[in-house]
Amino acid sequence: MTTEEVKKAIINKEQVRYTDITYTVQALIYRYRGNKWRVTAELLDKNNNSISIADIKKIEKNEK
Repeated sequence: MTTEEVKKAIINKEQVRYTDITYTVQALIYRYRGNKWRVTAELLDKNNNSISIADIKKIEKNEK
């Protein structure tokens, strides 16, 4: 997903897929390392028990 798509998913509380698991995006994380920006997302699982951090390029829209 792109940064803009992830922002929309946060605002609209849309579910996303990462490693075949459904999550909601809670936050975008920007890190600057080695003269390069790395954008990741904080993902919350359906049961509200687990947070995962994932590269936004590896996150997919949840097509139902």
